[in-house]
Amino acid sequence: MNITANGEDGINGKDYLIVDGGTHTINVSASKGKGLKSDTILIAGGSTNITCTGSSAEGIEADYLTINDGVIECFAKDDGINAAYSIVINGGYIYTCGKGNDGLDSNGTITINGGVVVAVAHRHPKTVLTAIKTISPLRGVLFSASAVAVVYPPQAPARSRLSSMGRPARQISVFRCWMATAT
Repeated sequence: MNITANGEDGINGKDYLIVDGGTHTINVSASKGKGLKSDTILIAGGSTNITCTGSSAEGIEADYLTINDGVIECFAKDDGINAAYSIVINGGYIYTCGKGNDGLDSNGTITINGGVVVAVAHRHPKTVLTAIKTISPLRGVLFSASAVAVVYPPQAPARSRLSSMGRPARQISVFRCWMATAT
């Protein structure tokens, strides 16, 4: 399925949106458009490529987002992936890039139980991975990179604390990259 949305969201589900297979290419150019938007989104498989070029556009936006499987690529001018309450990643391969904001952002919690997540942010002071409440447990593989310096541990009250099984994530100076894994 190929979708080009010039004045609105790519796919907008009223209450629920389920992606369970297939190949999807979604291009959104609306200034505040979203590639996928719904109160609750479940991605259980398939291949989804989202590009949002509008000034405040986000790749995926939901209150509750669960990714169980699939290949997901999000390129957005604002947040790559955003949730109001929670993001749960149980599997799959996720690449998310927020050119003007966060790569992976939740105003609540982020839980990574499995899968491979690559999160990228380009603009200071935004971060690759942000959760207002908690990020836990990290049981998949997370690679995150920022075009600017990432301060860890935080020097001021922080919006998130990235940890791996209770241990601080390692900050790797090459590309200012964090890589955290746990089993």
